[in-house]
Parts: sequence; structure tokens; C-alpha cells
Amino acid sequence: MIRRVKGLVASYAAAHPDLGVDPERALYLDSSNRFRSGSVLLYFAGAEPALVAKVAHTPFAAGVIANEYEVLGELERRGLNRDRPRVPRRLGIWKAGGGCVTMQMALPGAPMKNLPVRSILSVRRAPATIGAVTSWWQHFVALTGSERRTVDSELYRVEVLDELRALHARFALSPAEEDLLGGLFEQRPALLGEELPLVAEHGDFCTANVMTGPGGVAVFDWELPLQPRLPLFDLFVFLSSLRVGAGPRREVDHFSSFCSIFWGQHQLARHVRRRLRGIAGELGIAAELLGDLLVLAVVRAANLKADVVAGSYDGGQKGAEYVHRDLMYAVDKNAPLARLQRGTCHHLRAIAARGVPDFSS
Repeated sequence: MIRRVKGLVASYAAAHPDLGVDPERALYLDSSNRFRSGSVLLYFAGAEPALVAKVAHTPFAAGVIANEYEVLGELERRGLNRDRPRVPRRLGIWKAGGGCVTMQMALPGAPMKNLPVRSILSVRRAPATIGAVTSWWQHFVALTGSERRTVDSELYRVEVLDELRALHARFALSPAEEDLLGGLFEQRPALLGEELPLVAEHGDFCTANVMTGPGGVAVFDWELPLQPRLPLFDLFVFLSSLRVGAGPRREVDHFSSFCSIFWGQHQLARHVRRRLRGIAGELGIAAELLGDLLVLAVVRAANLKADVVAGSYDGGQKGAEYVHRDLMYAVDKNAPLARLQRGTCHHLRAIAARGVPDFSS
């Protein structure tokens, strides 16, 4: 399969000599895990990546990258790349023998994850950085469309109760976590009867997948289908991936950053919560619902990461079978909104211990 990729890239480079792509010069990245086999190859033009080839060696992995290829096409049709690259431009897809190869243009700039915190989140630069990424997200939502819906019993079942059932099947919840979720979503129940916008989402909108450079913000790795979901999930994921501690010069892990951003009283944390209130207001979301949406986002993130770990990729469509707890107890994952360790979701445990964050300050 890798030999086939080399031939495809060589053919493309010969047909587009102006790009200066060298088919002999590639960086190989193994994206395999215990449930899927795949790889990513970056091809260069000079010192900069020019082409990205994604290779799937199994039907499951092929389904993932083929879905991404379709999503990129839909985003192109919606005009996301109309004036500049905001998502990768797709170049071709080839399927053979249960495997799949896709090729796309590399995005300019550098992943935010690779940039020093002080270079993008200092007191002086943080407002511009947060503003650029959240503005990108708002532009994405505007182009893909949103639908205002009253959260009736059926939508509540799909968006809230099914997620809670999946969480209970996958994780060991403490009494405090049970009380938190029961109090928010079963006894009240929060969000039921509210009118909220349903928006398309990326699903893994973290600093590892957000590029920034002179041309602005761009986003890659679109492996989940574009489905209308309850709002703000992507922004909660992004803000939890910033890796900032009590000060903008202190770099920490995702979980510590989550606590710092949503409960901290430092300038960046206050700016982030203020920006979230502003975006919520523009979308017609009452500020008092932000805490409920954050808790639900943590639940969804834990379920999504469990799906990825178990290879049960279903594009967000919940099935009857969930991950066996014996598997989850072997997982140790520190992802934005989802630090999973021996059957525990630490983000949810933090909210149960600290209380739902106050978005009014």
C-alpha cells in the first residue's frame, strides 16, 4: 500500500510541477493502534509540507478516512475555503482490497500544540489567539448552518440520556458523580424544554488539529460526520486543550489546564469565560446553561474517546453495545475533556468535587 502511495504522489507531482513536491521525501507517521492500522505520510516542497497522504490498511480505518474525505468535500461545497485555506483541500481517494488511500493538500502554518504557550497565550497575545480560533468556529457554524430546536423528550433522550447510559456502561462513577449527573439531568432535568441551536461540529477541535500562521487559523483531521448536535462542544474541547496553568507562561497537561481555565481566577481564565458568554449570547444561549453544556460535553468526550479506544467508530450514532469495563480499566488517556484512567473520567470527577464552573465571572 505504501508503494502505491508513492506512485500516486509521483503522478500528482509530475502533473503539477509548480508545487515542487518531492515524491522521494516524506515523513512517515504511524497512526495505528490496537484496533486499527493506518499511517500518514507528509510530502514536502522545500522545507514545508505540501501533501498529506492517509493510508488505511483495514476496513475500519478505511471507513474513517473515507468519511473524512466526504466531510472535506462538503466543507468545500459550503465555501469554507472560498477566500483562503481553512480546511485541507482534497486531491483524491483510492480504494483497494479493504484498504484506502486519500490525498489532501497540507495546510500552511504550524499546529498550535507545537507552539510555546508564551508565544500564543501571553497576556498580550491571548485575546488575539482565542479570538482568532473562536471566530474560525463561528464562521464554520455560520456556513454549515444551525437549527434552533426546542429540546423535546426525543432530542433529550438522544443528546443527554443516551450519553449518560453509555457513560454508566463504560465508567465507574463515584457517588458524587452520580449525584451531580442525577441532579443536573434527571431530577431537574437541565436543558429539557430549552430552545437551543443544533450545530455541526468537528469532534476533536483541539490544539493538535488547529493550525495557525500568517494566513490565519485552519483545522484538519475531520474524521467524524458533520451532524447537528447541541452547541459549544468543540469550543469546550479547544479551551481544555490549551495546556495553561495558573499563569500563561506555565505549560501543563490537558487535565490541569481544564481546571485552570474553568475555575481559575487569572486573567486568561476570566477572558476565556467572558468570550464564551459572548458567543453564547450571539447564539441565543442563556448564560446559565453554559455549566450544563460543559458537563454534557465532558460526558460526550469520555464516550467518544472510549469509542476510539475500542474501535467502535459509529460516527456518534449510539448502538446497543458499549465498551466492556475490563477494557476501560486498562486505558490511561489524557485527552482534552477526557482524562481516562482505570475506569475513571477525571474531568467529571473534578466537576463533582469542585462544583459546576461559574461562567458569570
